[in-house]
Amino acid sequence: MSNNTMVTEYISQKALMYEPTEEEIKFHHKNQHKSLRYIFCGKELDEFEKEKIQELKDHVNNLKKKEKDSQGGETYESTFKDTIFEDDNYVLRFLQGNEFNFEKCYYDMLKHLEWRDENLPVKYEDVEDMLKKGYIYVHGRDKHMHPIIIINCKNFISASAKDVLKVAYYWMEFIISKLFIEGKIEQWRVIIDLSHCGVLNIPIGTLKDISKCLSCNYRSRLSKMLVLSAPLFVTGMWHMLKSIIPVVTQQKITISSSEIDKRLLEQVDLDQLESNLKEAHLENGMNVYLSDASREGLKS
Repeated sequence: MSNNTMVTEYISQKALMYEPTEEEIKFHHKNQHKSLRYIFCGKELDEFEKEKIQELKDHVNNLKKKEKDSQGGETYESTFKDTIFEDDNYVLRFLQGNEFNFEKCYYDMLKHLEWRDENLPVKYEDVEDMLKKGYIYVHGRDKHMHPIIIINCKNFISASAKDVLKVAYYWMEFIISKLFIEGKIEQWRVIIDLSHCGVLNIPIGTLKDISKCLSCNYRSRLSKMLVLSAPLFVTGMWHMLKSIIPVVTQQKITISSSEIDKRLLEQVDLDQLESNLKEAHLENGMNVYLSDASREGLKS
């Protein structure tokens, strides 16, 4: 993640000057010392977080001792040397995402490193044609300066899930390197647009793959997710699934049968929305398509 500290073609003065509130940095559970962090980079971790990171390291070192004869005496430090997990604040993303279960977190970290080796970086020339098809793109920012990712399902009904995922990885890495500001803006908002998708041709499998990718490899990056133009059965499925989804995750997701949701307009300025979303709210002939970030991203 780049430390963007000046106005660029991707970072406006408004974004650069934005200061997150304490609640945007970290949510504190009532009557508990445990917290839920949203902003990680360059932040001093609290005692609970430091304690859990050390407990994870101790857990891994104990596992390594048991494997010593076959693995040559590896340690936590040697396992994650020269990787993204040398940064304890990044490790915390995975600890928090695994609800501080050390065993799950450790294996999740190993899988993440494998995933990075297999999928990153995504080169522009490898996705150039797919980017132009508009499967997924970036358009504007919300009122908290989170970049907005648009997942336009009608454009990949018949596309390969592998291709769509490659585009997703490209944009997510683009956002992290070009649109985020360390210590201030580290999350994105996702809008899933199901308009013009019939009940029988919603690309459920690809959406599941994208969701898994977001939750497993981009820990603590999702601020909010809004599903627009959802058929009745999608809304029904969501109400059934809510009972088994953590409350914190539930609060991030909104399912709407409308083309525009008034809650979105409370969180995103109108000039940051695509023309089709604006026109669902106002018939004003405004004509804004891909944001500058998305257009320029096609050349990056």
